[in-house]
Amino acid sequence: MTVMGTKSRARWFVSELAGATRRWALLGVLAWGVSVQATYAQPAAPAAPVGQAPVASAAASADSTPTPAAPTALEAKVEALCAKVKPAFVFIAGGSGVVISPDGLMLTNTHVIERGADFDVRLGNGRHYRAKVLGRDVWGDLALLQLQSKDNQPFPYLELGDSDALRIGEPAMAVGNPFGLGIVDQHPTFTVGIISAVRQSQGRYTECITTDAEVNPGNSGGPLVNMAGQVVGINGQISTRWGLRSNTGLGYAISARQVRMWLEPLKAAKGGNVEHGMPFGLRVRATRPDAPGVDDGLLIEEVTEKTVSAEAGFQAKDVIVKWDGLPVPNTVRWMSIVGMYPAGAKVPVDVRRGDQTVTLNVTLAEVPRSKDLERMTRNRRPQRKPDGSKPDSKPDSKPDSKPETKPDSKPDSKPEAEKPDSKPDAKPESKPESKPVDPKP
Repeated sequence: MTVMGTKSRARWFVSELAGATRRWALLGVLAWGVSVQATYAQPAAPAAPVGQAPVASAAASADSTPTPAAPTALEAKVEALCAKVKPAFVFIAGGSGVVISPDGLMLTNTHVIERGADFDVRLGNGRHYRAKVLGRDVWGDLALLQLQSKDNQPFPYLELGDSDALRIGEPAMAVGNPFGLGIVDQHPTFTVGIISAVRQSQGRYTECITTDAEVNPGNSGGPLVNMAGQVVGINGQISTRWGLRSNTGLGYAISARQVRMWLEPLKAAKGGNVEHGMPFGLRVRATRPDAPGVDDGLLIEEVTEKTVSAEAGFQAKDVIVKWDGLPVPNTVRWMSIVGMYPAGAKVPVDVRRGDQTVTLNVTLAEVPRSKDLERMTRNRRPQRKPDGSKPDSKPDSKPDSKPETKPDSKPDSKPEAEKPDSKPDAKPESKPESKPVDPKP
């Protein structure tokens, strides 16, 4: 038997007292919490009229579950918009797309499908289809595909809206598959913002739409829709900061106006590329609108003979006032507008000639940019077959034809080297702070 000393007994007494104090304090806190919960769970009884005894509320004792607040008109509108858009959304190659017609025409970006020809896609309603590439605009980053169905039933789709009618500050919604999140829950992601700017020029995107609705890698090819559920743009680029592949508040979408210009040429492309067009033969400069009697437009200084511009009837000293109905105050704006059109497009142009306004129609000549761009991006990353497997061999990097040698060159001399801007590792022209959205998370 151990005999406890005076100091030991004192320490034991203090320890037991502290433990008892903690236990009683804990019980007091629990009792206070239960009483507070009971107090707030009971709704306040209605005040009784003067001179009458208070009447107990039967509802207060029957059910104390709070009733959820009814959605506001705006919340209900956004929920209905998401429900309308979702079935027409397309998951494709790690990126996004959208169906724009009941017969299964769908849009996406060319950097999403790369050089593939046939894809297994899934719509927002969960149904799977095969999609065949009809045509692509490699330079403008737009591709048209055809969904294939065995039951011949109409596809859910969204109609193209009027991007020219967009207003700065108008609400807009971006729909996509950012960072592959749709693989997890089988649903697209919706982000809401506003139309920040219109008719912008960003790298190879000309006359594009700027929005602050969050667009990230995986959103490429997805629709930018207005509050009526119409497709006003195809998302494809973002501005990034410090090399991070995430949105910093600026997303860029190909306008619905440009999409309409390309639908017929892409349908007829038979899976190939469609080139952009240019009005070759014009040398222009901006006029001085502050000078007396001078219009705000582009002054034609020279027209080259035997070009599409000469055939259209342009003359020196003509002033281009409008291009396809759009004002052209300077050369930058003019080149931005011209960059939208496919080769072979017939464009009405209003020119001021003396005291008269004349409308000329010019057919744009082909600019063979897609082959150069494909050569520049060929070795950016390994391509895959439609079934997802790696290719058996590296892409053929040899030129399609042997390069010509100079007549006075020796038989054993080497062919002339390619220009620096046509090397495979050269980068496409774009501002360093803006990069295409990479659909591969």
